[in-house]
Amino acid sequence: MMIGFIILVSFLTSPKESFDFAYGLYHDGVFTLAKEEFTNFVREYPASPYREKAEYYIASSDFYLKNYTSARDEFTKFISTYPSSNLKDLATQQLARCHFELGEYKKAISIYKSLAIPDSKYWLGECYYRTGELDSAIYYYKSVPSESKYIEYAIYSAGFTEKELGHYDDAVSYFDRLIKEYPKSTLLDAALYYAGRIHYERGDYKTAKEKLSNVGGRYEEEASLFLGHTYLKLGLYERAKEKYNSLLSGRYNNAGILGLGDVFYATRNLDKALAEYKKLEKNENLKDEAVMRIGRIYFEKKLYEEALSWFDKLATKEAKLMAANTLYEVGRYDKAKDKYLSIYEETKDEEALYRASLSLCKKKDLDAAEDLALKYINKSYKKYLPHIHLILGEVYYERANYPKAIEEYRTASEDETTQREGLLGLAYAYKKNKEKTNAINTLITLTERYPENGILHRAAELAYSLKEYEKAVVWYSRIEGADFDIGKVYFDMGRYEEAIESFEVFTREFPMNKRAGEAQFLTGVAKRRTGDFSGSIETLDDLLRLYPSSDYVYNATILIGDSYFDMGRYDNANASYKKALALLPRPLPKDAILAINGIIDAEYRARGLGSALSLASSYVKTNPHISDDIYIKIGDLTYQDGDYRKAAEYYNAVKSRKLLSRALYWQGMSYCSLGNKERAIEVLTRLVREFPDEETTVKALLILSDIYIERGNFKEAKECLVRANSNEALLKLAEVYAEERNYRDAERILKNLIKVGNAQMRNKAEVELAGILIKKGDTSNARLHLSVVLEGDDALLKPQARFLEGESYLKDGNYESASRSYLMVNYLYGENEFISRALFKAAECQMSMGKSNEARKFYMMVIERRDDSLLVKEAKRKLEEIK
Repeated sequence: MMIGFIILVSFLTSPKESFDFAYGLYHDGVFTLAKEEFTNFVREYPASPYREKAEYYIASSDFYLKNYTSARDEFTKFISTYPSSNLKDLATQQLARCHFELGEYKKAISIYKSLAIPDSKYWLGECYYRTGELDSAIYYYKSVPSESKYIEYAIYSAGFTEKELGHYDDAVSYFDRLIKEYPKSTLLDAALYYAGRIHYERGDYKTAKEKLSNVGGRYEEEASLFLGHTYLKLGLYERAKEKYNSLLSGRYNNAGILGLGDVFYATRNLDKALAEYKKLEKNENLKDEAVMRIGRIYFEKKLYEEALSWFDKLATKEAKLMAANTLYEVGRYDKAKDKYLSIYEETKDEEALYRASLSLCKKKDLDAAEDLALKYINKSYKKYLPHIHLILGEVYYERANYPKAIEEYRTASEDETTQREGLLGLAYAYKKNKEKTNAINTLITLTERYPENGILHRAAELAYSLKEYEKAVVWYSRIEGADFDIGKVYFDMGRYEEAIESFEVFTREFPMNKRAGEAQFLTGVAKRRTGDFSGSIETLDDLLRLYPSSDYVYNATILIGDSYFDMGRYDNANASYKKALALLPRPLPKDAILAINGIIDAEYRARGLGSALSLASSYVKTNPHISDDIYIKIGDLTYQDGDYRKAAEYYNAVKSRKLLSRALYWQGMSYCSLGNKERAIEVLTRLVREFPDEETTVKALLILSDIYIERGNFKEAKECLVRANSNEALLKLAEVYAEERNYRDAERILKNLIKVGNAQMRNKAEVELAGILIKKGDTSNARLHLSVVLEGDDALLKPQARFLEGESYLKDGNYESASRSYLMVNYLYGENEFISRALFKAAECQMSMGKSNEARKFYMMVIERRDDSLLVKEAKRKLEEIK
């Protein structure tokens, strides 16, 4: 007689649904879970018409997971089992690829030769290349048709293989074909590079330079090696160096020396550049140029006094400008500004005017800086106009006029010379103007164009401040030695294992760094948060030993106590807290409460409430300035211990305004627990009156509303809920309206919550609204609202929603659908508060359908659960009736 029940359960999940579920995972690339589901499907439904496809997708999942050995065996079995399958050709292609990836080239070759698809020729070429049969490889590369998705790789591979065989004309022919026919190919740089190399080796330097000059990507560095025969102006320094060296033995030897200095300067080998320039210090024709260059190098090496001494040897405008620049660099902005303006008055040189404005900006004389910047613009100067926009951006940023700052920084970022600083300023201005998306997009552009450590660090810091943690990690990861920063980001993301790894790398590589103590501390915190209390204690003990003067010693000692506490080693915890307390000066500072609370908690756990209260009283006497914090702690302990009367007394002892709202709230809760609702109302009303803007006030209003609702005093309840004005309060307000049968206002509130609430609140509102619609008899619309929850992700609300679905069907007299919904509450959602009621209702539905045996089963399940005494009693009565 249980057949009907079994059929009902099986009805919940069909083979088609199971297959579709597995295929959905496969389609979305979740191959590990897809394989598991397909495997379960084959086991559960061996006779299903979908079995063939399921077995193929098991193999294909392994293929995409790169489990080539398993995939190979599974495809082989599939092809043998289903020789007429529509999927056979696809399985055969994937089997061939498995052999290839496993190095089983002869087997791969055999299969690829049997396949009549465009791509097989390419893979044959790859197989023969790997077996060393290069002529055969070239043959198949040449045979790849243009419609193959591997045609670019085939052309490139043919050229590469011809090059290896020394067939350079043929190799160049293939590379040139790829360059001409597929200018956007990902292989373009490789083709340009190898073509350039071949031309270089054959002495065709002009063509070699043409090819190599266009190389980017991963071949750029290799290409630059062979661009040693180009010009200094093009940035091809090795060629320039060779050229200048060839001049040293002739009549242009001094020009050669200057040129070599320029090469060393351009490649940042400043000491060698100085050595070359100083050879020309007395040369009549070139000494001015040499002296100027020497001054610039000292300037760049930040040897500013030395730089000034060299610039002062010259009376040229350039030298005077550099002398002013030197004054600017050492922070003597007034003198620098005066010198720049003097140069401007003498020469009308626009650079001097720009730099005078810049000096004033650095000095934070924003009005004067803006005046000179606008003067530059009014003069219609162009050369340093982008830099002027940077100055104006800085001026407006400092004035907090972020829209104008954005405008100026954006203009500066459009010019190559100021793009870096313009983008950086623009990102910061967007942040200040609360344009987060624009800020991040600007940082992405900035780091793509200027992937240097300084920019990456600034971008990561800004992303971190915007809580764009993934972006921050990406940018920090591109900086060598940034493990501490990466660890901090992972820590704030709650990815503690990764944080621990980063911090440990940092402390291992930089044990004497000023942040090493902090890294050690955060490692201990992260281990504690992963539940590794012993590891946390060990790490923090190392901090106390290795970094005894660290700012984190007190907090580390507290955390050691916390870990011992969580391990149940209360005496060890107590000792650690006391050790932390001993570290502090007398009188004790406010943060001593951390240690004192720890000591009280440990005493409570080790020796009970009485001992903890005695100890707390002693701390109150000796530290009256933190007594309120201690009263809060012992109030919490007595409340937790169930002595609500004492808890109320301790909370009542709190006088500090800072702690009073919390004390009043828990005092009110204590009175509620004592059943003294009048006293609770008095205390919570005081809290609402004296602290209208506190977070606890909203909670107090909700408690007050519960008391009033319990008393049937709906008017006061509604006043509290309206004043609370939170989504939770509005939901409860709707419930009150529903209780008053004011369905119109209840529905209005719930529909608004569905529209503007967060996901969880929307779901709660959907369920509450469905309940009202059921009461009104509008069961179809009720089920529409319930479907939103049932098809969503809120697992906690699904049992209630399914139960109400049953109620809606029951209201319709549809006992079969009602019973099915009630049973789903038990079988789909794990343990929940609606199970007993749902089983009882299902039994009632079965009785209404004349199925007494099924009803008896569900009544027995209610009795066996024993979690609702009234239902158990009623279920027993019903069973007696059935007999």
